[in-house]
Amino acid sequence: MRELAPQSKDGDYKRPTYSFQHKIGDPEFPAENDLYVLYLGNPCPWCHRVALALALRGLTDNITVIRAIDDPERASRALVRNFNEIFFLSTGRGKGDGGGGIREKSVREESWIDLCPEHLKADIDALNEKIYESINNGVYKSGFATTQDAYDTAQHALWSTLEELNTLLGSRRFLTGEYFTEADLRLFPTAVRFDAVYSVVFKCSARRWSDFPNLHAWLIDCAALPLPINADGSGGGTLADTVDVDDCRRSYYTQLFPLNPGGIVASGPTAVQLGLQGGQQQRQSIENRGSRLPPQVYHRKPGL
Repeated sequence: MRELAPQSKDGDYKRPTYSFQHKIGDPEFPAENDLYVLYLGNPCPWCHRVALALALRGLTDNITVIRAIDDPERASRALVRNFNEIFFLSTGRGKGDGGGGIREKSVREESWIDLCPEHLKADIDALNEKIYESINNGVYKSGFATTQDAYDTAQHALWSTLEELNTLLGSRRFLTGEYFTEADLRLFPTAVRFDAVYSVVFKCSARRWSDFPNLHAWLIDCAALPLPINADGSGGGTLADTVDVDDCRRSYYTQLFPLNPGGIVASGPTAVQLGLQGGQQQRQSIENRGSRLPPQVYHRKPGL
């Protein structure tokens, strides 16, 4: 387990730190179209939030995205074992991280969606920290814990934070109010994988996401949100289209050998059973077909 997930002496999972701390727009990394390549794996929630940011900011036609497939046999033919080796071969240094920043200067500035409005920044930052520590990373702390105390601590933080957010969403549509912001974006990748993957694989089974009525309604609502259509006609669809939940379930069950030695994949719940595909998304898409401006669920940048 320690090779898969670094541990403290008390059995707590310790997520590795990453040396790449730059921003697009720094002198070493100029904001230019077609200069960057992103390797994104569908099962990875950290990759997913980057994919969400690209889609929402309308950058999918400015940055090359390569979809990684978790196929060890094919990877061995390229003489690499993991993404960090690809990153090292291409840069000669450091480590890469699928959870790269989502607030950096965009390579195209005309995107009208503002995921972090200045007047909400303090609230968003506070939520981001809480969501990361207790939920995004909290499910991994639960799944990779090697002592009962470490597991119990992670679980307490997870469930208490979910209760807090469920209460918060009882009086508002999104985490900071009427608009979908970066805080919602950071929660969505974990939420969409929770019942299908984390509840069993990571032993987060005391309750299901769907047992929290406000969080469940928020998830279904977010999944149906329309994505902007780019000037060239690309883009569109819904947030649900940015992830294949059934592929996530397959990957977690087959790739995390220490947690599931037999490699048997659970039959569900599927994306359809979770309400994350079909009906509502299709209706939303039909209602907004032909329009490049989704309903005002996103904060518009001043002057755009």
